Amino acid sequence: METQKLIDKLVEDLRNNKVVCFKTDTIYGLSCNAFSESAINKLSDLKKRKENKHYICLISKNFDYEKIVKVSKLSKKLIEKFWAGPLTLIFEPKGKSLEIPCFKKEISLRMPNDAFCQKLLEELDFPIISTSANISDYPSENDPDKLKEMFPSILICDCGKVKNINPSTLVDARGEEIKIIRVGQISEQQILDALKD
Repeated sequence: METQKLIDKLVEDLRNNKVVCFKTDTIYGLSCNAFSESAINKLSDLKKRKENKHYICLISKNFDYEKIVKVSKLSKKLIEKFWAGPLTLIFEPKGKSLEIPCFKKEISLRMPNDAFCQKLLEELDFPIISTSANISDYPSENDPDKLKEMFPSILICDCGKVKNINPSTLVDARGEEIKIIRVGQISEQQILDALKD
């Protein structure tokens, strides 16, 4: 399937609150409309997750994220330095985010540095959840043939088998001090250096 037809199909499914799977700028991920509680519940059921928690959302370069999160001075510095890229920031939610149970306390956003992801996101007017393509408590799967066996009821975009690579770096920047939750493609030192500028 050509790229635009594939994006059109993904957009259609996401707007209809379906779960889809495609390769992000890191690994294959399961995605759905981040502002649809029914879509999130379907995603959690697919992953056999007991609770809807710790989901990361992907946003386009044009998305006005300050409508849904409170942006601290520290997070602004990190955004200027590392977005778009493999940095996920945890924010305090506001507005529409608070209507979704799993975002009442925190919402994690990432702006992917990937042409396919950005093209898809630009055609949507909402963020999408992106979570590792696996059953909870099992390793991530990056072979599309195996993913089709695991999740036969959803659209799996076959981008070929990919190697496991480091995930995004996860930083909690809600307070007056940052807290590095997970070191991934961006090192702790790179984070600290960015905050010095």
